[in-house]
Amino acid sequence: MVTLLIWLRTKDKRFTAGAFGAIFSHILLDYTTSAKMRIFYPLITDASVLRSTYSYDPLVNILPLLPLLLLAAEYLKNRGKWNGKVDDFSSFANPKGKKFYASLLVVLLVWVMLFPAAKVFLIDNISKAEGAEISYNDTYPISPTRFLAAYSYNDTHYKLMEVSYLSGTEKSFYVEKVSVNGDVPDAATYVERAAKLYNTNPLSGDRLSGLHCFGRKR
Repeated sequence: MVTLLIWLRTKDKRFTAGAFGAIFSHILLDYTTSAKMRIFYPLITDASVLRSTYSYDPLVNILPLLPLLLLAAEYLKNRGKWNGKVDDFSSFANPKGKKFYASLLVVLLVWVMLFPAAKVFLIDNISKAEGAEISYNDTYPISPTRFLAAYSYNDTHYKLMEVSYLSGTEKSFYVEKVSVNGDVPDAATYVERAAKLYNTNPLSGDRLSGLHCFGRKR
């Protein structure tokens, strides 16, 4: 809808295509990293996430910014600032460099699509080997080439696996299930420990406030 409005406003094919690419890539990257998306809302209201791309993947984070850096270098060169210092760097940003930008886009798209496709096959094979259905929502990337997967192994334990895109399952271990009925006498202590755990996660965001609210209610 946004792309259509841009087209009706500008009638510019390149600008409209660029706007669509920017919006689509943002949604795609959110879906393939760790943000829970409702990409088929309102047809499907459940949140879904593939979690195949590491949030701090250097290629995913740096490559989209490279064209902007090149344009900034060209701007500084044209203004006579840092003359001679950015010539080599800004030489990429010229009318003949369209193939270079297209190559960057192709590399980014291939990279972003490669891991989701690989993860689909990996999760399917692991699920068959384990005799259990493993959800993409129960996985989490821990490096550009590895992710954690988990499922309910039995009534008392979960099974966690460290999976590599290059070599499959590398490590596995079990975590005991903990269930409590009724009041939790040490709820504040558990909330504090959980808060410290979330603090070690750079993607924790504002979820800590929810934990503190939960502790106060308990």
